[in-house]
Amino acid sequence: MCLTEVLKRIKQEEMTAYKVFIRDPIPHFKFNNYKGSSLVPLNKWIFKESVYGDTIGSYLSEEYPTGFHCYKTRIAAEANSTSVYIVYKVKVRGVHTIGKEGKYTVLVADQMYVPSKQ
Repeated sequence: MCLTEVLKRIKQEEMTAYKVFIRDPIPHFKFNNYKGSSLVPLNKWIFKESVYGDTIGSYLSEEYPTGFHCYKTRIAAEANSTSVYIVYKVKVRGVHTIGKEGKYTVLVADQMYVPSKQ
């Protein structure tokens, strides 16, 4: 997922957000792998890694730092999900960018924690 528009830069320590994963007994990342696997590590903090470098371009505005893209609300995540996907409530740290993906607000963060119990 890439932002269509960067709204603002922030420095937020920790927030709750919503992430869409591929539905399976263990969730899988939709777009990118983490440490060579599409499996989502559960119950631990994971750190961003990118094959794109340190920044990525949005469609309508400037470049922004790479990171985990999570929806700000469950409603937005569910609107961008189908029966093959599952929405998880996650914690994110190091939120540095707020933007839009279509009409929905997305947070971009350096770290993410995905709890196994939802």
